[in-house]
Amino acid sequence: MILSVDNWKGKGVYLVRAEQYLRAMTTSFEKGDWDACVGNAIHAAISAQDAFCISVKNQRYKGTDHREAAEFFKNVLNTEDHKKAVQRLFDLIQIKTDAEYGDKSFTEKEAVRAKTNTERFLAYVKASLIK
Repeated sequence: MILSVDNWKGKGVYLVRAEQYLRAMTTSFEKGDWDACVGNAIHAAISAQDAFCISVKNQRYKGTDHREAAEFFKNVLNTEDHKKAVQRLFDLIQIKTDAEYGDKSFTEKEAVRAKTNTERFLAYVKASLIK
């Protein structure tokens, strides 16, 4: 399901939300709270994805399947930078269920990977929104 939204209002809300999750991710990482770090990393990327899609297409995915939302993001552009961002997003979405409902804890190594993917994904989104 695709939802059309007001470009500036929607983009701003989701970008602010992404920044909040990013700060929570960083704080969790610094404290060694690997599960919280990964969860916040995923949510930061999802919110940034929405900001990007609103900015570029005046739409965002509104369904409940985050893989479908990532597919929607994937189809927005076809540049090399966008393809790298898509891969980072899919890497994060792939671990979302385990992060929220799984019965194992994440390791520092997994938290580093999620944190790095999210930081690079948000850098791409913010650079794209400035253009």
